[in-house]
Amino acid sequence: MARDNSDIFSLSPESLLPAIISIILLAVATCILNKKWLRIRQSGENFDFNENFFVDSTSGEIKQAQREVFIDFIKSWIAHFTSHRINMFSLTVSNPQTCGETIEHCVAFVIQRGVKDLTLDFSNPKWNENDLDDKHALFQLPTHVYQLGSLLRSLKLYSCGFDMPNFLNFGALKDVSLGWIEVPIDTLKTVLSTCKTIESLNLKRCWNLVDFDLKKIVQLGLKRLVLIKCDTQHIKLEAPNLKYFKYSGDVFTSDICVSPNVIEEVDIDFSTEPKFYKLHANGLCQILIDFKDAKILTVCSYLLQVHFYSFS
Repeated sequence: MARDNSDIFSLSPESLLPAIISIILLAVATCILNKKWLRIRQSGENFDFNENFFVDSTSGEIKQAQREVFIDFIKSWIAHFTSHRINMFSLTVSNPQTCGETIEHCVAFVIQRGVKDLTLDFSNPKWNENDLDDKHALFQLPTHVYQLGSLLRSLKLYSCGFDMPNFLNFGALKDVSLGWIEVPIDTLKTVLSTCKTIESLNLKRCWNLVDFDLKKIVQLGLKRLVLIKCDTQHIKLEAPNLKYFKYSGDVFTSDICVSPNVIEEVDIDFSTEPKFYKLHANGLCQILIDFKDAKILTVCSYLLQVHFYSFS
């Protein structure tokens, strides 16, 4: 006997249903979900709404229609959601200016339910990571987010600007990720000096960080630091609690102090460099010295060439 697929969602473990919410956006829009899925959708605490999962057409007209379905689904989700609690919420949407009111409404909705882990990604997946011309924050963090204060534990912002004084209200942040925005080093110092609970800092395609100097911050609590293509040329860092360090970009000069019994893993990638320059040899040696106590050290072929030039 052929299997009846009319109620496929009833066969899915309830623990997996929230994880596949983005895959069935179009199904929601055409009203083919059964009552069981609607109950799961209303009772879950972790939600990831990603436009890129289904807005994939090269046709402008079709793409716009797909985006409208995505926005309509968000509105429908808000209208039917009955739970009083949301733990994690992630929203990925390009061209946020065209749906700013919906974004504001959506963010306000999850804040009212005490969200602790918030991700807002307004970057464009088609952006060239090696070209920052004309790139800027496409949207500002809604002002009501700052009302979360010490309730917020994780904040990830991509092409999303923020108000510096109000940012300091997040006194219990542990995880911060920023991308595709300008982050002056003085701003970063103030954040890390004030929000001492931050343990993980992830920066991707942030600019104005040529001199990444965090050495004078007292009681820097970072355990994890990731710098991806931030045009950094100098890194000064004293991080006694640092366990994980990852860097991708141009060669930098190093003045990094870590604890030998704490640092566990280091990953350094200079593959963006067009060719090896002998004048980099001493600086590369210093990087290896600074991280000599790492239990796991992953380096690119560019850095391995330092051995030849140091002893030739």
